[in-house]
Amino acid sequence: MMKSDLQTRLSSSEGELVNVKARLDKVEQNGGDGSSSTATYTFLYFSTPKVAFYTALSNAGNIGPFNTDIPLKYQKVFTNIGQAYNINTGYFTAPVKGAYYFQFTLAGFQSFDTGVYVIKNGQIFMYNVEYKRTYNPEYITNSLILELQPGDTVSLVLPRGHSTFDNPNNLSTFSGSLLFTL
Repeated sequence: MMKSDLQTRLSSSEGELVNVKARLDKVEQNGGDGSSSTATYTFLYFSTPKVAFYTALSNAGNIGPFNTDIPLKYQKVFTNIGQAYNINTGYFTAPVKGAYYFQFTLAGFQSFDTGVYVIKNGQIFMYNVEYKRTYNPEYITNSLILELQPGDTVSLVLPRGHSTFDNPNNLSTFSGSLLFTL
């Protein structure tokens, strides 16, 4: 290779390096690729709350039936991003206004009905039941999307006269997450 070819390639590389450095400086100044949309996205990503939880009831086996409604306190917390689920009360408390997705599964293993109330702010929002006709295991699974305000609560309650079941296999679960803020 000729000396002039090497000099040409070196000059070209130096020019590219100057351009890359200028672009990098712009990125560092703007917190993104230099465009306002990237800076806005970066701001929104870090300022939007992250909220998600996944729990299982317990290893207790059969729970119920009782003579009164019993709040279900899910004791095995696998995920609690944002700390919005309270293990002591069994309540999920919305930290921000938004659309939230919830899902639950309850297992039944006795000759009793398996049922659950979904409670929003102390009021029954939904009732699900599986009437026992056999001694075989049965499951209730449902999901819902709720618009919640900061401080709104969502919980599950075992209705009077109903039972549920859980064991180390985590058959009865409750989970939720923030889909987006409003």
